[in-house]
Amino acid sequence: CDLFITHSSGLLEQMRAAAAAGQGTELKRLGHSFRGGAEMMGGRACGAKAAEVERAVTAEAAPGWTPRVEALAVEFDRLVAAMRALNGPSL
Repeated sequence: CDLFITHSSGLLEQMRAAAAAGQGTELKRLGHSFRGGAEMMGGRACGAKAAEVERAVTAEAAPGWTPRVEALAVEFDRLVAAMRALNGPSL
């Protein structure tokens, strides 16, 4: 769990930077990686938000990407809180 949280936190920061810079290809790649990790950890809602980021790259203009990434961040925080509740605060 620690590795997932650390890795995903880094991906999320990279996604924020890519969205802010209008780097769609990079954002889509990062979103795909994030989604896979979240779904493997049982975070279906988090994975769904990451998939929304991926879809937004092709469906929306760049200014719409940042709100999608921030919605993913909120869901990621929920997932981390749930994981910590189950596994203890050491995560």
